[in-house]
Formats: sequence, C-alpha cells, structure tokens
Amino acid sequence: MSYLNPLSNVQIDVDKLPSLDDVRLIPLEKNYLKVRLIAWLVWTIIFVGMYLVAYIIFNIFTVQWLFWSASFLILFLILLIFVFSYFGYNYMFYAVRQKDIMFTRGLVVRTTTVVPFNRIQHIEVGHGPVDRFFGLATLKVFTAGGQSSDLQIPGLSRVKAQQLKDFITRKAALDEEE
Repeated sequence: MSYLNPLSNVQIDVDKLPSLDDVRLIPLEKNYLKVRLIAWLVWTIIFVGMYLVAYIIFNIFTVQWLFWSASFLILFLILLIFVFSYFGYNYMFYAVRQKDIMFTRGLVVRTTTVVPFNRIQHIEVGHGPVDRFFGLATLKVFTAGGQSSDLQIPGLSRVKAQQLKDFITRKAALDEEE
C-alpha cells in the first residue's frame, strides 16, 4: 500500500484579500433617473386609478374612516416608493474588470452581483419605449441553468450597452478556449 500525500489546505489571510473598495465603479446615465421616475409615475397613476374605480363603482368602503385610512396608507406607500426610486438611483454602479462584470445597487440593502466571464452563456441588450426615448438600454447577462438573467445593468447608453455586449461576448469566448 502506497503512502498518500496529505491534502494541502493552507489558510488565507482575509485581511490581505483585495477589496471591492478598490474597484472604480461607474455610475449609470443621468437620464436613467428620469426613466425610473416616469415608471414610478405610470404605476402610480394605474394604481390610484384602480383604487378610485374600486371606490366609485364597487363602493368597497362603506365606512368613511376606512376610506381615509386606506387613502393615507396608499399615499404613504407611493411616497416611500418615490423616495426609493429617486435616491436609489444614486446607489447603482457597475464595473468591468479583467475577468468579470459587476453591478452594485441598493439604498438600504446593498447588493453586489459579480458574474465571471467564463460563466456567461448569453447576453442581451433590451430597451423599452421610455428607454428608447432617452437613448438608454439594459444589458442582461445570463449564465447556465436559469430562465432569467443573472445580472441586469439598466440605464446604460445604447452605444455603451452594445460595446459591453460585444466586449463580454469576445471575452467569454476567449475564456472558453483557455
């Protein structure tokens, strides 16, 4: 019976790991704030319209204080969503590094998503009608095993989104060859 070498599992000093603070994060296009606020306004109009239709046609509130309580709650939620939409824009950044792409977002809860190029299966550039009006697009990055995108970077100029798509496609193909 031959002697097996023990497996090496050296501990890494976590204080010497590279920090995400060293990454130069790129903000989204300024027009994306307008897109977010327009989307907020459209959804608000739809929701308030449905609320008023339910009140007028179906007379869902037989007690007046219930109507005013529900109205106050709805107004509070609308304002809260506006605050998160408006100020949340200032906390959305992306970065492209040598081996991956990352997106960070979040006003209250910060989320950073990093996708290595060698895991990317598919990339899309999409833009809705409001995005097109402002010349913006969303880069969607897909990895294996999912129906939805693993990373979405909204608020890019159409040119920048297409450049990133082309770069990542080439980079992912090179990483596969290695």
